Amino acid sequence: MKDIKAVDDTHVKVTFNVHDSDFINVLASSLGRVTSADFVAKAGRDFGTPKGGVMCTGPYKLKKWTAGQSVAVEANKDYWDGAPKVGEIDFIPVQDDAAMTSALSSGDLDGAFDIPEASTQQLANSGKGTVVIGPSNSSIGFGGVGGADDPEKATMIRQAISLAVDRESAVKNLLKGYGAPATTFTTPFQFEGLEQAAIFEKGYEELPEPTVDLDKAKKLVEEAGAKGKTLKVVVPSGNQMLMNIATVVKDAAAKIDLDLKIEQRQPAEYAAIFYDPSAREGVDFLAAVGYQGDPGVNTYAMLRALPPKEGGVFNWVGYDDPKVTGLLQAARASTDSKDSAEKFVEAQAIFSQAQLQVTFGNQYTRTYLRDGLSGITTSIAYISTPWAKDLGGTK
Repeated sequence: MKDIKAVDDTHVKVTFNVHDSDFINVLASSLGRVTSADFVAKAGRDFGTPKGGVMCTGPYKLKKWTAGQSVAVEANKDYWDGAPKVGEIDFIPVQDDAAMTSALSSGDLDGAFDIPEASTQQLANSGKGTVVIGPSNSSIGFGGVGGADDPEKATMIRQAISLAVDRESAVKNLLKGYGAPATTFTTPFQFEGLEQAAIFEKGYEELPEPTVDLDKAKKLVEEAGAKGKTLKVVVPSGNQMLMNIATVVKDAAAKIDLDLKIEQRQPAEYAAIFYDPSAREGVDFLAAVGYQGDPGVNTYAMLRALPPKEGGVFNWVGYDDPKVTGLLQAARASTDSKDSAEKFVEAQAIFSQAQLQVTFGNQYTRTYLRDGLSGITTSIAYISTPWAKDLGGTK
């Protein structure tokens, strides 16, 4: 971006150094939230915290934020699309799967997104609410964290782990049927509705299908000089599904002469891995659910496959392929959607082989809403849309 200026009270004009095909898409994500400049300046570093609060232009405004306990919001009567029907909402953070299931069953919580797979059928049969399974672009996998000191050997280890895990079995047993095996982290639902969807779909289908090959995996481990090596994977405490995934990978790793140690971290400590380099020290893998929060296909891939200096903020493994970088940047700068799609697909065919995230499956969105409420968003779109404005009663 070269410049941004106000044209009048409701328009701004943005000027670019080069074309940016992702700009409009990014505006549809959380990065496109409209906030008050005066409020942000006054709050300073406390903006977006319990102390400083937030002030945006959405259907709700902040009422009270109690750190670690709840966030209360109230209807914004001046919302451009009209005030929402529900006057106040309390958001309660529940990190433990069992605690969430109990709270939903008892009525202490009125609803939740991404309810635990193990409890989905129980909640669906409770007679107290409705469970809807919706489409999603989220992917379950092991994100590479360590290995920047020797990227080539780290890549071999990720490739070996990928070859050791039976994805079909893992998805069936651990996602309880609420997902599907995935080849890479940009999953097919991301292509829905795009002008060049056919090109993206064909590119995805042509990627080599992950298979189990323990002999090849052992050979890669040996070539990397990692036979008998101990690796650490971090999982968020209380998330049973990710813990189960880590356990499955641990068992698979043992078959190819790798010793995987699982470390559980409290949510805040786990989240710190994404933005604090010191939290990543000594960590080799991160069991996580990833997703792209805006339309298009470039964003998530660029965060992982570009060098950090080019915008790859989640590239913690030292991956640096000049051809991939050139293709992804060209895809972003292209003014022709077909040309952009073809360049992305060509780049994906290269970086997917490096297993920057050892992707196991695509996780469907599981939404619960108690009887008497309606209007909930039932797909991954809830991540970036003002979904609460549509909540209402059923009578």
